[in-house]
Amino acid sequence: MLSILSGASHGSCCAPLCYHCIVGNEYFFFHADCARCWVLQVPGFANQMREVCAASMEQVMQSTSRADAQACLGLSNAQCTEFFSKRSWKVEGNMVKLPRNEHNYPVAPTGPAAISVDKVTTVMNSMFQGIAA
Repeated sequence: MLSILSGASHGSCCAPLCYHCIVGNEYFFFHADCARCWVLQVPGFANQMREVCAASMEQVMQSTSRADAQACLGLSNAQCTEFFSKRSWKVEGNMVKLPRNEHNYPVAPTGPAAISVDKVTTVMNSMFQGIAA
């Protein structure tokens, strides 16, 4: 996700848009060098995007490989260790375990909100029979 930000210096373009973007009439977001030039001018952009990526990962993942997390966040190995500990992510071998939350560890409803498989099957069958008729 943040791989375009991993370069420490500007790419080959130092102007707002590269030759391909101007002459080819293309959007600059398709060219990593142009995007890097624009993004690096915004103070703290990479860190803010990294936080958004991490929050998104926590919403949908229970665990991921360390390599995938590192690539997604655009961090070096040493930076990952510090970042993971700040977010309470636990490293177990090559895997990173993300903390439990209501989104990545859903709990099955109980009581009136619970729907049995039989009820769902009955409703679905009646819907399809109505369509086929």
